[in-house]
Amino acid sequence: MWVWSGSPPTRTPTSRSAAYGTVFVKYQQEWSTICGAGFSTDDAKVICRSLGYGSGWVVPFSLSYFGVGTGPVHVHKMECRGYEDWIRECPSFVWSQSLCVHHLDVGVFCYDGGLELRLAGGSNPDTGVVEAKMGNVWGSFCDADFDDFDAQVVCRQLGYVDGISTSGLAARPTPGPMWHIRLDCLGQEHTLQECRIRFLNGTCSRSSAASVRCFNTAGFVDDALKALLPADCGVLEEASDQFIIRLAKIRGGSHPTRFNSPWLASLRSQKGHLECGAFIISEDYLITAAHCFNRGGVLNFKVRVGDHNENFREEFEEEFDIEKIWIHENLNAYTFLDNDIALIKIKREYGRGITFGPRVKPVCLPSSSDSYEDLGDCIIMGWGRVEEEGQTQPRPNEVEIGIIPDDVCESRFLGGAHNYSSSSVCFGGIRTKGEACNGDSGGPLTCSTSGRHTAYGVFSRGLVCGKVPAPSVGVRMTKFLRWILEKIRN
Repeated sequence: MWVWSGSPPTRTPTSRSAAYGTVFVKYQQEWSTICGAGFSTDDAKVICRSLGYGSGWVVPFSLSYFGVGTGPVHVHKMECRGYEDWIRECPSFVWSQSLCVHHLDVGVFCYDGGLELRLAGGSNPDTGVVEAKMGNVWGSFCDADFDDFDAQVVCRQLGYVDGISTSGLAARPTPGPMWHIRLDCLGQEHTLQECRIRFLNGTCSRSSAASVRCFNTAGFVDDALKALLPADCGVLEEASDQFIIRLAKIRGGSHPTRFNSPWLASLRSQKGHLECGAFIISEDYLITAAHCFNRGGVLNFKVRVGDHNENFREEFEEEFDIEKIWIHENLNAYTFLDNDIALIKIKREYGRGITFGPRVKPVCLPSSSDSYEDLGDCIIMGWGRVEEEGQTQPRPNEVEIGIIPDDVCESRFLGGAHNYSSSSVCFGGIRTKGEACNGDSGGPLTCSTSGRHTAYGVFSRGLVCGKVPAPSVGVRMTKFLRWILEKIRN
């Protein structure tokens, strides 16, 4: 067995301690590749062990991330448990000619050397450039896409409680080499060796090193944001005795009552046509998907709240022009619709913003430390189509959804490491064949916790609605809390 990379990064850990590339296995004197159907971290661990590496840092790559192989594909799937010494011990490993094509070839990154961290060049011991010792060499990480999720893990590994990225604020020269590794942590990991990584093909100067500020207390972003947003968020009115309406679909879903989606808003053209969904977080601010503004800016849109049926003008319904739109600065930076989030500030009328009541309320935002692994009672809602060629709906629809593990979504549905990042959350309909569809973009993915509804995601994209049984992708809200805070506070 061996691994090969067609375009290795400029600087990685030394070859004795690391291996990376497309995986080849030898069967009957012929080298062949492994099909990437459901390729997991446990599979990658066994491959690295078979290559003579430990399990210090193992990252799976699917869908020919390092380039396509040649020859036959003799292994279709492995389904390893992670503790096997050799790939032949994995439950589903079978030598056979596979129908897989080479764009499904799997790759790995194996590193069994130590990983020490330190901060350098800062005026305070808790601030500085992140330096990592790999292969007995101290080097720094490029600040390309280095974010708060990555900073939290760096600081945690250094013994702090929390941290933020300070990359991009000023040039920070570093004397050592630059590791051309792009960290892609989710913020919950305890060490960097639990994080996914990507490789940088371009150059990164020594003045562009990733840097952090670490803290011994947690929650400062959460506390600052909560101080600016309504405390009475995410609580529904009791509607059981007032309206019981269970009809139609989001796609495979049902109509919510007038009282169980009070934060849902719509982004419309000046002529009233539905463009996207949105959701209320305060009397002045709403959140939606950034790609909703591909066709225009502030003057092209208006916001409607309190709308349960667009065929009728209702008592709680209000419309506002838009004062300002913040589109995330790194939209599409790493992959298609990466960082697909926008913040809207409405233009107040007669000195007041959105009027809150039983049918118009703000939704809560999550805490930066919230995990997506155990979320339940989650729904997605919007006015989108119920069929790909159909029309948007006059009333919003909702469907219960489940959160899909990142590695499953990345390897099976979304084009592998090329098309998935820590800004994304993957979800799909449960109990029904429901899914989000065209027109639902910008709508909230909410989950009920402790009697309150919290927006954990923003619907961003999916495959062809009603045609392909695959999950949808939303924006992972916990990654953008500091971004929202900075826009509102300023």
